[in-house]
Amino acid sequence: MMKKRLLTIILSLVAVLCLTFALSACGKKKTECEKNGHSFSTEWLNDATDHWHKCANCDEISDKAAHVYDKEVVADEYRASEATYTEPAKYYKSCVCGKKGTETFDNGEALGAKENQVLLADGVVLGKTYDGEAYTLSAEAFTKNGDGAITLEYKGADETEWFSEAPANAGNYKLRVSVAATSEWKAAQATFDFTIDKKQLTVSGTTVADKVYDGSDTATVTAGTLAGLVSGDEISVSVMATGTFASKDVAYGLGIEKQDVTVSYALTGALANNYLAPVGETLRDAATINPKTLSDIHLEKDYDGNGRFDRTVLTTEQGILEGESIKIYVDAIGANVGVYKDGNEDEDFDFNEYVLYIGDTEKQTVNYAWGDTCTATIKAKQLTISGTTVADKVYDGTTDATVMTGTLAGLIGTDELSVGVSATGTFADKNAGSDKTVTIVYSLTGALANNYLAPKDETATATINKKELDLTEVPSREYNGDNRIQKLTSEGCVEGENVVVMYFLDSADAGDRTVTSCSFVAGYENYSIKSYSATATITQKVITEFNTTLTPQTGTSVSISASVDLDNGKTEMVNFKFTVTSESVWNHAGELTLVLEKPLSTQVKIEIVDNPNYKLAYNLVGTLTIAESE
Repeated sequence: MMKKRLLTIILSLVAVLCLTFALSACGKKKTECEKNGHSFSTEWLNDATDHWHKCANCDEISDKAAHVYDKEVVADEYRASEATYTEPAKYYKSCVCGKKGTETFDNGEALGAKENQVLLADGVVLGKTYDGEAYTLSAEAFTKNGDGAITLEYKGADETEWFSEAPANAGNYKLRVSVAATSEWKAAQATFDFTIDKKQLTVSGTTVADKVYDGSDTATVTAGTLAGLVSGDEISVSVMATGTFASKDVAYGLGIEKQDVTVSYALTGALANNYLAPVGETLRDAATINPKTLSDIHLEKDYDGNGRFDRTVLTTEQGILEGESIKIYVDAIGANVGVYKDGNEDEDFDFNEYVLYIGDTEKQTVNYAWGDTCTATIKAKQLTISGTTVADKVYDGTTDATVMTGTLAGLIGTDELSVGVSATGTFADKNAGSDKTVTIVYSLTGALANNYLAPKDETATATINKKELDLTEVPSREYNGDNRIQKLTSEGCVEGENVVVMYFLDSADAGDRTVTSCSFVAGYENYSIKSYSATATITQKVITEFNTTLTPQTGTSVSISASVDLDNGKTEMVNFKFTVTSESVWNHAGELTLVLEKPLSTQVKIEIVDNPNYKLAYNLVGTLTIAESE
């Protein structure tokens, strides 16, 4: 231990002596560099991070800077590696001071590695038919030189990006084979085209539905069962079918016949592109195009003596397809007015013939059939008439008119032998008048009358003359002070009617009178008086009851004037004479009975004095009251 301490002390003293010597020497040189300036060397000094120039006479340095390795100097001292078949010689970059860096640069060329080539191996054919599996290739399918690693990449023929995963679906693809370089062989690359072909499918059991004519040859096809699908693809691939009839028209021989149908198939579904649809086929006698049933065909014509109906254009409302021109011709079994049917409803077929023509040609079509609601109706033909007249008449209390029918027009052929016409006329009212309107109604008669419509009603004019009355009855009445006699009579009148006639007499007095004139009281425009009785009778006014009062009189008779009521509301003063058997009768107050003959003691005889217009009834009832004397 003591030895070590002694050695340490001796070494420390030596170091101090050396340092003292060095400082003494430098101090002398510094003075020299200060006189003459520094003399820096052209050679670079450096360490791990920097480089600089040092003064030849002292330790002063200049141009110190960090290393920058940007010099590419080809020299053995900087060589990193010799050239190979694949790489040129490599050198380290250096600093300006000559210090070597770590980054390299190439110099010259590689030693000339040999070209390589990628080829398909003998017997290898690229591509397959779709089987649901990825098309993975191995390195053994290709030839190349050297032992460089092989990389396989795939893409669709129209794609730009390469993938390591092999395709499985049908389609056109490209394969890129890359071989890595070796020291002897250069890298190589080759591209190959290949196809995963679609797998052909088949189908069985396809059927075609019958249809109704629709103007097209399109058929409704139900595809059968697919065969050939890769297991598991059944849920992602299905088949649909379209069909075309041999003709768009109904096939008709002895009856409606089946037609061949050409069927085409198409695939659908997510994996459909991996397969070829079944090959199209023609199914023999596969289905029927049935005629299209027409409806609401109601042909009409006016009676013309035959059952033939001219060709009539049918419409879309009746079932004809848009754009088609179909006309129907019918010959009914009868010619008379009526409705003729096709017999589908009651099996009573009413047609000799019915034909559906294509337009105005003579070509017939069987694409349509006459339905249950089709009829052909022959309507009655409207007739006209001319020359009808109406006779004037005498008022008869009715509106009946006598019509003379004119000449019918519009009858067919010899039907005039079996059709007649009659007419009834009706005046606007029953009253007499000139140019009165008459409504004429025609009706037909005869075996063929139902084939026609009677001429339409029309109007004419005629006169109802007043009915002339011959009044032969002698008018009579009781005296009423008037020289007229008013009489209600039905003589000569229409049954149920009467008239009131006023006769004007030569005098108002009772007796046989001469009629000076005669007229209706009022109205009665339907009658006129042609003649009347020349005489009339006014009978005496019969007084059936008389009552009066007198004061006591003298003598056995007395005359008085009394008022008599007439039947026309008038009154007249009439002189009466009263006779008693004795003057003493007047002295007895009380009632006395009036009599026409010789009176008794209690009676008074009454007489009319000088007035032939009155007479007393033989059963006169009356009294004379004798008033008491005052």
